[in-house]
Amino acid sequence: MKGLLIKDLKLLMGQKQFFVTVCGLGFLFTFVNGDPTFAIPYVAMMLCMFSVGTISYDEYDNGGAYLFSLPITRKVYVAEKYVYGFGLCLVAIMVSAVFAAIVMIARNSWMGNGEFVSVLVVSLVLSAVVLDAMIPAQLKFGAEKSRVALMGFVLAIYIIGYFGYRLLESMGIDLEMVLAAFSGMTLAVVIAVLCGIAVVITMISYLISLRIMDKKEY
Repeated sequence: MKGLLIKDLKLLMGQKQFFVTVCGLGFLFTFVNGDPTFAIPYVAMMLCMFSVGTISYDEYDNGGAYLFSLPITRKVYVAEKYVYGFGLCLVAIMVSAVFAAIVMIARNSWMGNGEFVSVLVVSLVLSAVVLDAMIPAQLKFGAEKSRVALMGFVLAIYIIGYFGYRLLESMGIDLEMVLAAFSGMTLAVVIAVLCGIAVVITMISYLISLRIMDKKEY
C-alpha cells in the first residue's frame, strides 16, 4: 500500500495548480464570507473529488493491466483508495480549521467550541459519505458514467426519504417529536452517532468496491 500512496501523492504534487486554486478559493471564502467555517467543507469536498479522480489516472491507457502486473492485490488497491481519500480529506479539514480559527480569533468572532467541533465533524462525515458513494461508482462506471450514477444515487436517496416520511406519517409517527428527541442529545452523543453511521456506510462501500474490483477484467 505504501507504494500506491506514494504514487497518488506524486499525482497530487503533479496537480499543484488545482491544489493551489482550491486552497486559494477556500481561503478567499474564509475572508469574504460571513462564516469563516464555510471553507472547511468546501476544501474537503474538492479534495474528495480529486482523490477519486486518481482511479481514472490509474486506468488511463490500459494502466490497470500494468498496475496489477505488479505485486499489488485488488484488495490492497481498494483499501488504498479509501485510506488516501480519507487521509487527504482529514488533512484538508485540519488545515482549513486552523485557518478559520485564526480568522475568527482575529475578528473576535469565535463561534464557540461546541459549534466549531460540530462543523468539523459534519464536514468529515459529509466527506466520508461523498467518498463512499464516489469510489464504487468510479470503479464500476468510470469517470463519465459515474456522474450519471451519482445523480441517480442522489435521486434515489430523495425518493427513499420522501416515501419514508410518508410511511412514518401513515403509521402515526410524529417526525417532529423524533427530531426533538435527537436535538435533546448531548454533543458527544450526536458526534458518536454520526461517526458510527459514517463507519457503517464506509464498511458497506468498501465491500461493494471489493466486489466490483473482483469482477473487473484487465
